Amino acid sequence: MPVKPPVTRLRTVANPADPRYRRTRAQICDATRRLLEVTDVQRLTFGQVAAAADVNRSTVHQHYGSRHELVADALATDLAGLADALDRCPFDRSGGVPAELVEMFAAVEDQAAVLDRLSGTDRGLVGARLTELLADRLADRFAAGVRPAGFDDVPPVEHARYLAAGLVQLLLLPPSGASRPTPTQRATRAWRLIAPVSSAVR
Repeated sequence: MPVKPPVTRLRTVANPADPRYRRTRAQICDATRRLLEVTDVQRLTFGQVAAAADVNRSTVHQHYGSRHELVADALATDLAGLADALDRCPFDRSGGVPAELVEMFAAVEDQAAVLDRLSGTDRGLVGARLTELLADRLADRFAAGVRPAGFDDVPPVEHARYLAAGLVQLLLLPPSGASRPTPTQRATRAWRLIAPVSSAVR
């Protein structure tokens, strides 16, 4: 029996403008997030998700080709609220770490119990989906001139993609060592990398 290649990216969402499609997908994602609170991610089945979402199992298959895709989209959609804090983050200011950045890391910490149980594949897909979402929001802000100092020679879209990818890596970084850094500690480290010029000004 041939071995399936590892899943490394989410397939393109079909019919994103169809309200019925979006509602069904939201139901499936919401059910998946609820189940992940009480079910090991490796044991999650499409049948469980279908029952919890009150849809047919075939409907779940129409939206997702694998459990990896389903888990990644559900968690990334849940974490997409991070973009709201990112929209308010004053990248163009000098001084200490913005409270909005701390808020982002605190939101991820709230999901730690689920995120820590993810496989490398699942974590990678969540990161890829979240990177897309954050990059789009950052690109809009950077194009409007709200961006860290010292990057004027970098096109806003490239800067947004680069920063989104790095930020997501820091947000989803698995815990290591004996003690887990607090959201404030993690946000402070991230800010030094995001805005090195501003961070140096005290």
